[in-house]
Amino acid sequence: MHNVLHIAGLRKRLAAFGLMLVLLGSLFIPYGQLYSASAAEQSVRFKNLKTDENGIVQATNGKWYKVLNGNVDRNANSIYPNGNGWWKCTNGEVTFHENGVFQNQYGWWYCQDSKVDFSYTGFGKNYVGQWRIENGKVNFNANSIYQGKTGWFKTTNGQITYNETGVFQNTLGWWYCENSKVNFDYNGVASNYNGDWYCRNGKVDFHFNGYGRNKNGNWCICEGKVQNDRNEALTIGTRNFTIQDGRIRWEGNYFLQPDAPYSNITYAKKSLATSGCGPVSLVNAIYCLNGIYIPVEEVANWGYNNKYFNADSFGGISKKEFFTKAAEEFGSRGSFRYIGYGKDVQDATLLNHLQTGGTAVLHVKYHFIAVIDFDPETNQYFILDSYPGTGTSMPSKYRTTTAEGDWVTLDELKNGWLTVSEYWMYGD
Repeated sequence: MHNVLHIAGLRKRLAAFGLMLVLLGSLFIPYGQLYSASAAEQSVRFKNLKTDENGIVQATNGKWYKVLNGNVDRNANSIYPNGNGWWKCTNGEVTFHENGVFQNQYGWWYCQDSKVDFSYTGFGKNYVGQWRIENGKVNFNANSIYQGKTGWFKTTNGQITYNETGVFQNTLGWWYCENSKVNFDYNGVASNYNGDWYCRNGKVDFHFNGYGRNKNGNWCICEGKVQNDRNEALTIGTRNFTIQDGRIRWEGNYFLQPDAPYSNITYAKKSLATSGCGPVSLVNAIYCLNGIYIPVEEVANWGYNNKYFNADSFGGISKKEFFTKAAEEFGSRGSFRYIGYGKDVQDATLLNHLQTGGTAVLHVKYHFIAVIDFDPETNQYFILDSYPGTGTSMPSKYRTTTAEGDWVTLDELKNGWLTVSEYWMYGD
């Protein structure tokens, strides 16, 4: 019995000691300050926080947290308001370094430094993609073209899909987009559900009348639109063309660098397929005078042996000697002669020469092409590109020419990849 009483008394004394420790501990808790209930949150303290309080609150450590019923809500991963704005939380904390598009129950929002920027209009991204933002919020009804920091972009249901190619409209006009981005360098024909349109510098030109091209060929244009119902034979200068369903084709033919029997012949380790535009364009200019073909490899051999063409490790061509002396070497055989030299493609001598059956070789950026006709009605030139725009090398793919011959505008011959620096004329 004595031992039982002793043990019971000991238990009472221990309980009283524990209560005393709790009371002493409470003396070190400042008045009005609460803690998170979980052990993991014992270091997060708030001043004057009510047990039923909810929202974004600053702790004594200077950080901001999402509080639910007086405790840090570590499951909070959304956007929440307080008196200073709307804030993006990750695991219950405002990090102040989250940027992009985030979602809450009211929509998708654009945040800078974890705060919704209601003044922002433009584009923003998240893990899903790029979105049109208006006054800080994603506009899922945005189906137009909008300006961004790196260009103008087409959106569908508020998102840049990066797979839309064609002609689309905004408040400033109709524009040609490639992979959802306006291509301001594009000059040619592009399509939408309303038809086929001529674009100048990426924008549909409703005042254009003439010929435009795309990868499928050349087309007759009236007030910016392809004349799909036009069918006729047409003579321009001394050249004959046929028009079928709006597509205009030259009845002649010419020679290309790639995929020809001579393509793999090399000079100074450079093949005619990649570096033979000078010889091939000269052969094209001669052939289009009277139908006499001088083999490309013969012209190239002559130029190489005389150090006019690819005669050193850097390749290249001595333009003056190659394009003038070729008439001395091959003129009698090809029934042609060298007429003269110029730089201005608007020169009346060149225009009259082309309209009366003459030809010329043009030097454009990093390349040579032949020109064989001029249409005074449209003020356009008919060129033959020996390495047309279907190629993969940089100059080729930006020239956007075809393997059928192309009608080009004066603007194209003065700007961009077809800018002419000089030319050499040939006649029979």
